[in-house]
Amino acid sequence: MMNMKSLKKPKVIAYRNRYDIMAKILETVGSGLDKGRLIKSTNTPPELSEAYVELLMKKGLLKVADIRADLGEILKVTDKGVSFLTHYKIIQDLTK
Repeated sequence: MMNMKSLKKPKVIAYRNRYDIMAKILETVGSGLDKGRLIKSTNTPPELSEAYVELLMKKGLLKVADIRADLGEILKVTDKGVSFLTHYKIIQDLTK
């Protein structure tokens, strides 16, 4: 029988899959954020962030809440986006 103490912890790999990136974007946007700040704060290349924002909007997880002359489009998480985040966090907790 194997001793549980002899098992090594798996190495943590600094890899984010597409769901991690989508969840990070949704968490960052919250109740409102402009695209420029979003792209800077998600720690992903701008082209990739823009592609994910478009995907999240197409899927109905993000929406344009307002358009301001100084900031441009202000994004907001939809109810469907909040539901996605809730389920994502549950799965994350189960896999820890």
